[in-house]
Amino acid sequence: MIGKGGRFQHGEGIQVGLSPMVTHRFKLDDIVAAYDLFSHQRDGVLKVAIKPG
Repeated sequence: MIGKGGRFQHGEGIQVGLSPMVTHRFKLDDIVAAYDLFSHQRDGVLKVAIKPG
């Protein structure tokens, strides 16, 4: 389950920050470029975050 601050909460109370896994951020308008980057695994991408606006 994802808790406050984008932290994954393990069932035993362990929290892991997921932000370091996000290597690229895109606006919603650029979702095609984000998908292309991730699908071709370029530029060291691990996780792409899409933000509105």
